[in-house]
Amino acid sequence: MRPFHRAAVRISSEISCLLIVAVLCLGGFTLRVDAQTTWNYTAMGDSLAYGLWALPTSSSYVSRYRNFVQTDYGVTANLNNLGVNGWTSDDLLNALLTNTSFRTSVMKAQVITWDIGGNDLLAARSSYKSSTCGGADNQNCLRSTLSSVKTNWNAIMREILLLRGSNVIIRTMDMYNPYVATDRTSNTWPNDGGLNDYQAFKPYLDELNNYIRTTATINNIPCARVYVAFNGVAGLEDPVARGYISFDGLHPNNTGHGVIASEMRTATLIPRTRTTERFDFDGDSKTDFAAWRPSDGKWYIISSANNSDISQQWGAGTLGDLISPGDYDGDGKTDLAVFRTSNGTWYILNSANSTFRIQQFGAGGDKPVPGDYDGDGMTDIAVFRQGNWYVLQSSNGGLLSQQFGASADKPVTGDYDGDGKSDFAVYRSGAQSFWYIQKSSNGALIAQQWGISGDQSVPTDYDGDFKTDIAVWRGGTGTWYVLKSSTNALLAHQWGSQALADLPVPSDYDGDGKADFAVWRAGTGYWYVYRSTDSGVVFRQWAASGDVPVPSAFISD
Repeated sequence: MRPFHRAAVRISSEISCLLIVAVLCLGGFTLRVDAQTTWNYTAMGDSLAYGLWALPTSSSYVSRYRNFVQTDYGVTANLNNLGVNGWTSDDLLNALLTNTSFRTSVMKAQVITWDIGGNDLLAARSSYKSSTCGGADNQNCLRSTLSSVKTNWNAIMREILLLRGSNVIIRTMDMYNPYVATDRTSNTWPNDGGLNDYQAFKPYLDELNNYIRTTATINNIPCARVYVAFNGVAGLEDPVARGYISFDGLHPNNTGHGVIASEMRTATLIPRTRTTERFDFDGDSKTDFAAWRPSDGKWYIISSANNSDISQQWGAGTLGDLISPGDYDGDGKTDLAVFRTSNGTWYILNSANSTFRIQQFGAGGDKPVPGDYDGDGMTDIAVFRQGNWYVLQSSNGGLLSQQFGASADKPVTGDYDGDGKSDFAVYRSGAQSFWYIQKSSNGALIAQQWGISGDQSVPTDYDGDFKTDIAVWRGGTGTWYVLKSSTNALLAHQWGSQALADLPVPSDYDGDGKADFAVWRAGTGYWYVYRSTDSGVVFRQWAASGDVPVPSAFISD
């Protein structure tokens, strides 16, 4: 998280939440060093870019990153540090739109970084701490600040990309949280169900970080993972205890600046967490062929990373288990998990450290609907009960419940609005089948006719825009009908046949960010995948009759 500020020198109102943005050029070109041996480096932002408390100033992340650029590219980099203590996202956006020196510096730069937004968040945090944030939960100012920072962030990035020329390096990073230890022992607002301040703030930071990574990915910008470096995968580690924070309890010290600079140097494109994809067991951003055998509870997986075979006993069909895989520990890999309908208990095997988790949540007859409902990058335990949704949020351990749908509806959760959170959604089959979706971004309702009686709902992201597409598979003809969220156009493709006992198993098998049309043939155990990258065909025999191909567990018929 970027720091929620509190310091002197105009920092008292500053959250110098690092947001360094370094864009690696949008065209995918290669930077040519031979044509120019002296580069201009423009750094923008608040006290973090300025280098407050980095002593000497040459130890700031901006100065260190300049040195990395000189070493890595064999050039001389002239640094123009435009960071200003106390600046908000409004200030930086205004400078980029109206300040000639800022605009000229960006236009002439070969390297651009920026951080901003910390002071916006600090002001909202201060209001929350003083119980003047507004709303029944004292969080209205947090909500409005999150919205305004996201809007400004997008406008700042757009203006930089419009001003910058060719052959430019730009990079970004997400925000760290310096207040983990202090906020976990503080409960400012006791009327919010017992949440401590860390639990109250975390969903907002997680959503903003997800937005940063999302917009960076969409614009082909490498993003430094500062949040994980400072706070760990789950966001629970205290950077003060790790020795990364200065005496003011907010800004990074020399060690912290070094970590940030190193993360920027090695920044890569961060695949956005796709809330509909739960089948990447090895963390290579590709769906693995995987099946579960109810008779003995074994999972059989082919790792797409190295083509190795993996088998693991987890769960039992005889006990009424339903497979419910997802990334419950936030390490970027799918975890083996089952929901035991006989006692409403979840059994999860964490891939991060091979520990297991047993969680009672739900009751007999419930349908497991795991997803990332709070936008923290981890799968939440959730069930659908006759039109009611119950979610155990991983960000704060709180309960989220919502009535949405009817008892006969089929849950089809996914991220339909692209905000990084799973939406409540149901599919109502009939002569004309309807989809009903409640957008998590603004609570708006979507009602869309799509499909007919007998179709199977197969929602996922077919066009690569980070939004779940409404889609059905018509088994009688083997035809897929997709309503693309990127263009609102129809995508139709024939692949598979119900007459051959095919089951639809769409997912991203080739790692291009788009779901591939795919079926698993129950009689032979063969997978048939139509790759979206090149329209090539992949077929592989894996699993046997009676097995459950893992992606089919979330298909509604």
